[in-house]
Amino acid sequence: MKTKTQIIFFCISLLVSGLLLGGYFALVYIPSWYHPAYVDPVDQEGLRDNFTAITARFNEGMQHQKSFDFSISAQQINSFISGMEFFDPRLKDIVPSGVQDPAIQLENDYLKVGAVVRQDGKKAFASFWIKITPLGEWLVLDDLKVKIGLYPVPQSMLARQIETITGNVSQSFPIVKQMLEKGQYPNCFRYPNSDYDFRITHLRAADGVLYVTIEPLARQK
Repeated sequence: MKTKTQIIFFCISLLVSGLLLGGYFALVYIPSWYHPAYVDPVDQEGLRDNFTAITARFNEGMQHQKSFDFSISAQQINSFISGMEFFDPRLKDIVPSGVQDPAIQLENDYLKVGAVVRQDGKKAFASFWIKITPLGEWLVLDDLKVKIGLYPVPQSMLARQIETITGNVSQSFPIVKQMLEKGQYPNCFRYPNSDYDFRITHLRAADGVLYVTIEPLARQK
């Protein structure tokens, strides 16, 4: 009888341990689309040259009031994120200390963002997916999905966290509140190196590349 009881307790302990271990691995699970970039200091000059070439291409299109196509890859964006400090040392502080190796992926018209996050000494992988659709004067932010590891974050919990984090910001900048509540953002952007502002008329993400059609707009005086 004693041996049978010991076996039962052993099986229960094994099951609980398996559940805890499985839960832990589910929290730290890293999806296959996540590929952060790492820029070696010896490559910083090449990184700056690449950034200059991309911005020059965009700047050239913004010198005339005619729509143009622009594209940038997730790999390029991730390299810029990883090497921010090589552009300006102060940019290194933009990413919170508890967030490590942020990276994006672009596929099936979704923007995917993921990072390793640390809080209270614990580590997990956090990610969110979002689809952005240009619709006239607005960018519609649709189908937001947030996960911690393999676990989806309920929308109600997400809303409370966003409200806690951005409460003061939302009060100071009503557009932030509108973006959070209605999923909309004004489709008009100031570009300092041109006589025009611009809006996005078409946006597509596929195979790790973001394709955008830009329409320069006469700047409002």
